Amino acid sequence: MTSRHTDRGHSLHDLVQEPVDVRCPRCDHRARLAPGTPAEGTSTPRRLTCSACGFARHHDGIVLSFADDGRDPCFGYPLWFRKETAKGTVWAYHRLHLEDLRAFVAAPQRSRIAAPTWRNRSYLSRLPAWMKSAKNRALILRSLDDMLTDAEERRHPGRPESGT
Repeated sequence: MTSRHTDRGHSLHDLVQEPVDVRCPRCDHRARLAPGTPAEGTSTPRRLTCSACGFARHHDGIVLSFADDGRDPCFGYPLWFRKETAKGTVWAYHRLHLEDLRAFVAAPQRSRIAAPTWRNRSYLSRLPAWMKSAKNRALILRSLDDMLTDAEERRHPGRPESGT
């Protein structure tokens, strides 16, 4: 277990600059909500595509809605990395977000970089209290680990376990 995690100040908006993994509304497979290239002075458009069924949808990127229930900020589709627990919903936009969240939860010591420009905009500083509480650490880590394991199994179905 890592003893310290340093919050770099990333906001939810920063996280969605990478492709977001969502459940395809048509076939329930993993779809990607990827940012496009904005025209000068405009918002970043986004395109949702599913390689399993061909579903595609475009979003102009002007209004993003960051909810705390594990849905994508453009269309409101359920995220691929989402798990209900007895305390609430644990979710992540993509694998990097999931890994950073896991490192934060696992660390008994947490610090933030002092930067007057972002103050409380960090997504980690805005997590619900139950996710920051040490008494819920095992529950949350189990949920995050389950999501990582499920993602690996879906990516490599039928792959033999190492060491067998």
